[in-house]
Amino acid sequence: MFALAIPNTLRTSGYEGNGKAFWLYRCSSYDYQKPPGFPSSDPGQVHYSLAWTGEADADGHPEILRQLRWRSPPEETVITWCSHHRATDNAGVPVMSSKDICLFLDGHAKQVASSAMEPWYNAWYQVVP
Repeated sequence: MFALAIPNTLRTSGYEGNGKAFWLYRCSSYDYQKPPGFPSSDPGQVHYSLAWTGEADADGHPEILRQLRWRSPPEETVITWCSHHRATDNAGVPVMSSKDICLFLDGHAKQVASSAMEPWYNAWYQVVP
């Protein structure tokens, strides 16, 4: 967990897409978002984490280094993204022309196809600057 326990200011997303529970500040929409078109039963998406996964895997995946948990992550590390303005169909699936705004460690932001941000728990390594 990566947030201080301040009464009535934290909530858990309730979703464990990669087997990890997340504690998030209620007021930070860049930690957690519920994109438009999501059903009310869907808990939403986590968009910020210091560590998305554990240590480097057996294959030495370079994407594993693109996490804020490391002392010097590469500049193309994803910090967060905004899916609040994406266009979706009736099932909440992003339409082909829909874009999310992604912020990278080097400070630049880029429009990225919303479909590239799905599933959200893999977006941190699927998106390239």
